[in-house]
Amino acid sequence: MRPAIFVFSVIFACALPFISAMALERNGLVEISPFAGVNRFDPSLSDTTGAALGVRGGYHFNNSWGAELELLHAFSDRKDDEISLTAASMGALYHPPFLSSEKLSPYLGFGVGSAFYDYDNLNKSGIEREWTFHYGAGAGYGVSDRLSVRGDLRQIVTHGPARYNLLATVGVSWFFDGPKGSPPVAEKPVEPAPAPPAEVKAEPPALPAAVALAPKVEDGDDDGDGVPNSLDKCPGTPRGMKVDSDGCLFREEPPKTEVAIRPVEAAKAPEAPKAPVAAEAPKAPKAPEVAKAIVPEVKPAASAPASEKKVERLELSMQFDLNSHAVKKKYLEEVEKLAQFMAANPKARITIEGYADSTGEAGYNQTLSEKRAKSLARILIKTWKISPDRIKAAGYGETRPIAPNDTRAGRAKNRRVTAVVTTE
Repeated sequence: MRPAIFVFSVIFACALPFISAMALERNGLVEISPFAGVNRFDPSLSDTTGAALGVRGGYHFNNSWGAELELLHAFSDRKDDEISLTAASMGALYHPPFLSSEKLSPYLGFGVGSAFYDYDNLNKSGIEREWTFHYGAGAGYGVSDRLSVRGDLRQIVTHGPARYNLLATVGVSWFFDGPKGSPPVAEKPVEPAPAPPAEVKAEPPALPAAVALAPKVEDGDDDGDGVPNSLDKCPGTPRGMKVDSDGCLFREEPPKTEVAIRPVEAAKAPEAPKAPVAAEAPKAPKAPEVAKAIVPEVKPAASAPASEKKVERLELSMQFDLNSHAVKKKYLEEVEKLAQFMAANPKARITIEGYADSTGEAGYNQTLSEKRAKSLARILIKTWKISPDRIKAAGYGETRPIAPNDTRAGRAKNRRVTAVVTTE
């Protein structure tokens, strides 16, 4: 036992610099896992338990399935009962998706191999070579992006005389990038690539219309009356005419102008009878006629902003853990704001869309995306009493990624739910 404990301590000490708070994904990764533990030998050969050392190496095709090679050396040097087992095997690992999370990943393992027994005790001595079959279970716990602690318990059964060895080990697994371009990674993101631009273009059509109106409001003073076009209710007034703050002519201004000018003409001595303004009275109505001719032209412009329908949008986006549809606590505050907005706007409607990354089977991802959308809908209905008639929830599986699925960060972005609230 002492050599096993020493070796495991050295392995774990070397792994400490790599430890961080990030979670682990195995998809497309190569795993190297040295281990140490104990092996209970078959009583027909030796009634003892010895130390076990070895190394495992494998490749993970996805987050559920992987292949693995193992080299094992178990031994006991107890006096009068020396025995050793040297074995090589090849097997498969299966991580059930419904049990796995980004931290803890239980698995089942099985495989075949070959083993050599070397024993020298009171019962028997010699060297034997036998075929083996092993099966068992274990679990890995991700402590960093590239590091996992792993425990394993398996039964090693030899062929011929049936002998059973019980092996329990603890090890540390390092993960490295595997070969690029595996089918699940390279093919799936390419097909839906056009989808994200379509969604981006579909959401903001209302915004350009609103922005396009802004420049027309502040484009100067076309009629030169000193009132900006945005405030001018009477565009097209003659230049040089006095206007009010709305850009319209003063209707009383022309009579005042006539009175101010006539005294100069009255100074021409002989024409005293013409001094009264009465003779000029017919000219006075001309100014109102000009104003009346302008007013009808203003009415169409004033009626331009006729219907004022406001469409308000409130958007929420959240991400999920691998193989999970539980809404994280850090998003509950944003969900509360969204629910309060809907409560304050009875006409508001919400559309919830769930998505998944390309890990695993397409059918499983479709179901998972639907569960993610329904999780948010359930919170709004049960916690905030929002009517189900105002909520639309749907899942789109792995068909609409917003980031490449060939990186861990990209897959994390694709495990998401988006919610859009609209009201008029």
